[in-house]
Amino acid sequence: MKVIEVEELTKNFHVKRKDKGMKGSIKAIFHPQTEEIRAVDRVSFGVEEGEVLAFIGPNGAGKSTTIKMLTGILYPDSGRVEVLGIDPVKKRKQLAYQIGTVFGQKEQLWTHLTPYDNFRFFGAIYDLSDEESERRIAELAEIFELADFINTPVRNLSLGQRIRCEIVASLIHKPRVLFLDEPTIGLDPVVKENIRMLIRQMNKELHTTIFLTSHDIGDIEKLCKRIVIVNSGQIVMDDSMAHLKYHYLNKKIVEVKLQEEAVLPQAAGITVLKQKGSHVRLEVDTSVMKINDALRSIDAEHVEDINISNIPLENIIRGEGGVPMRKYAVIYRSVLIENLQYAANIAMGFISYLMLIFVFINLWDYMYATPDELIAGYTKEQMIWYVMITEMIWFGARSSTIRQQVSTDIRGGNIAYLLNKPYWYPLYILAKYTAEWTIQLPMYAVLTIVIGVTMVGRIPGFHGITLLAAVPCIALGMTIHAVFKICISMLSFWIEDANPFQWLYDKLILVVGTIFPVEIFPKALQPVLKLTPIYTVCYGPAKLIVDFSVEKYLEILLAQVVYLAVGCGILFVVYEKGGRKLYVNGG
Repeated sequence: MKVIEVEELTKNFHVKRKDKGMKGSIKAIFHPQTEEIRAVDRVSFGVEEGEVLAFIGPNGAGKSTTIKMLTGILYPDSGRVEVLGIDPVKKRKQLAYQIGTVFGQKEQLWTHLTPYDNFRFFGAIYDLSDEESERRIAELAEIFELADFINTPVRNLSLGQRIRCEIVASLIHKPRVLFLDEPTIGLDPVVKENIRMLIRQMNKELHTTIFLTSHDIGDIEKLCKRIVIVNSGQIVMDDSMAHLKYHYLNKKIVEVKLQEEAVLPQAAGITVLKQKGSHVRLEVDTSVMKINDALRSIDAEHVEDINISNIPLENIIRGEGGVPMRKYAVIYRSVLIENLQYAANIAMGFISYLMLIFVFINLWDYMYATPDELIAGYTKEQMIWYVMITEMIWFGARSSTIRQQVSTDIRGGNIAYLLNKPYWYPLYILAKYTAEWTIQLPMYAVLTIVIGVTMVGRIPGFHGITLLAAVPCIALGMTIHAVFKICISMLSFWIEDANPFQWLYDKLILVVGTIFPVEIFPKALQPVLKLTPIYTVCYGPAKLIVDFSVEKYLEILLAQVVYLAVGCGILFVVYEKGGRKLYVNGG
């Protein structure tokens, strides 16, 4: 009985294309270009119940796209597909109860939960009763040997342990078909072999049909009896594993380093692929000569090093056998180019900003009895300009990188890999954030000037020196804001959710010194507010622009330098302690 039937399956994608660099990003906003790519081209095949099928090919061959169409994640452009007699396009939800999926590069587990809690969650998703979920968890935990870590948070598990848990989560509802998309990617040889053994056991004991994609010949050779090879979206081979072994996997690549250059003896079954000095690369046909006999033909006393491997999978498919700170500049430039493509997000920010500015203009217009009246030492024009400038800085400083990425990296366990990258993680985040506000702030500045000049008039006493003095203060304020936000996000090393602290900090910045200048608050409170970072982010730069003086400029600049030094010191301590906790305890 066929559980998967595919006929003439086709899928096209429309991919955006742009020229390189900043100019290309700007051009793509106004003149977007797309190209149609055929990912799957009239593919047809079937899979029998209980079969273990390898669906293999090079990167971009269409493997994952095919799996996504079989599971209902993507809709085909043409052709027919049925899985267990169900059309994935029309009855995706019904099919989901009958199949399981494991994508090696995409986690489905909640990283802050334990495997047990995740399994209970998936049991509820698939409408299993509590008793049935418990029975199923116990059964699978025994088969996959999860007892030692089933109550450990997923973020603290090794990659091999996570993959085992991913497979169990996909089997909790007794699927008849399991799709495995590169399940052993990134695993060491011992863990790979354990996963393969468990997949074989699962197929034998649970009679699950397995649809496997992998770039690892070991996975294919040890698990599958049938292989479908795809390239450029088309099937180039559909044959048995025995046939593939006989014609392709009977050949080994032997790389030898000799003590000195030598002439190798000619023998049937041995082909010299390359010889350069004392380095020799051979192909040995094991159907003609055993690998041991081939090695004996080389004088072992003169061999310094040797490596034996299978011929590359790509050959089967084709039918063949700097400067330390520069990396942060590259990160900055990459994010700059990336953000230029999100014109819609920038436009939505403009709309929110315009609405808020018009509200404040009318509010302060109502609050002032006459234009010359002073409120907290500000004239009407100064007050409106002050609020517009602080809101400009506030909107320019908004960042999804700091608000979401740091906490997500820590809670999701991705920080473990980022800590081992050749850069300092806080500087990496700071570079991304700087790229964001470098795009946002000039746009809001232009908008602010246009609205202010047309609706309020020029700032009294404003001149070029004021602008030159304000620019470094705004940049320092943005940096201070980022440093303290990163410090708060890194609380995720110790607590589950740092978002409430982010929210509190944002609201303090927004209310104190942004919507209202510090002078509006009670005099007893003003010195306290000036001793916080709030004073240096929005209030200081805006105060300089509307009421410039050299003394005030030096005062604010000194305060910013002090707070930047303090913030960097705190960040260094938090990051080092959090990183040490991760290295020692695994989370």
